[in-house]
Amino acid sequence: MAKTVLLTSEEEAWQLFEEVMTGKPLPPGMQLEFNGWPTITVRFSGPSWHETVPARMLQPVFELQREIYQAYAVIKHGDKSFRLSKDEKDRLEILLRIRPGSSILDTLTSDAFNQLAQLARDVLMPIDQNHLLGLVVVVALTYGSRSAWLAWLRSRQEMHLADLTSQETVALADLENKKMIALSEQETRRLELLEQFRQRDERSVVIQENADEGRRRMLAAMRPGDEVDVAGIRMNREEATFLTRNPRQIAQPARIDGIYRILQVDASNTDRFILKVQNLQNDPPLAAVLPNINISTEMQNTLQSAEWERKLVRLEINARSVGGRISNAEIVSCIPEESSASQ
Repeated sequence: MAKTVLLTSEEEAWQLFEEVMTGKPLPPGMQLEFNGWPTITVRFSGPSWHETVPARMLQPVFELQREIYQAYAVIKHGDKSFRLSKDEKDRLEILLRIRPGSSILDTLTSDAFNQLAQLARDVLMPIDQNHLLGLVVVVALTYGSRSAWLAWLRSRQEMHLADLTSQETVALADLENKKMIALSEQETRRLELLEQFRQRDERSVVIQENADEGRRRMLAAMRPGDEVDVAGIRMNREEATFLTRNPRQIAQPARIDGIYRILQVDASNTDRFILKVQNLQNDPPLAAVLPNINISTEMQNTLQSAEWERKLVRLEINARSVGGRISNAEIVSCIPEESSASQ
């Protein structure tokens, strides 16, 4: 008779996962059963939270349900967009419980994860029992683990550290200094094991990305006056907003030297020319500034010939690049491209 292992807590799940990852022999045909865990618990307080849930929080809960559907679809079909049947959705339904206090949201998912465990047996057995168990436990830990929440919060903090303005540094000093999220040695080791597994199975990567976006959506739904306690970390709305926003893209210096056509010259400004130029790859035309201080008589003749006679020129251009988009282009030099045919 196959042995059934009952998982009732995060600690039990981590112990089993470590056994799987270290290659410890497991009983043949071993099966998993979840009871009372995973439970995703988040405590909110504020004007809208008195044993109630404001409507704005329902969308993140709906999205969590969709993520569970997608985890099922990823495991069974390798495609998170696969359309599930009504019966499958009914079996994967999660429950939302509101407990007394400020407002404590418990998202009860153990029944849904039992369905995932059964599914994994049907889909993967008997290929690799350790991998089967590992995949199911990884999904459960991704959603129900305090360590996973802490790792996500820490990663969001680190993401934004280099993105602070001086004003934000002062305003968020409490978050950055007094509340800098730390991971214990045990948590760090366990999360490293999770990462090792994800490197072996891309399905678990998709599921992690879904879970992380769900965390962001939940905290982004907070309003002024709200506070949240998640994984033992207490934050107000301003601190949560800091963690959930998308970081600004940092402009990087760029050189875009090359051969260009001069499409238009604007000389209306007395201290600079503005040139509309396009490279030979037919990328979108670019507006580039040429300060008067940089213009010699020879360069002025080259530009005039390039514009009037449609000749090519070789430009050296300093610019800034943000997410692949070029801005702040300034022409450093302009010389004729003698070897190129006139256009």
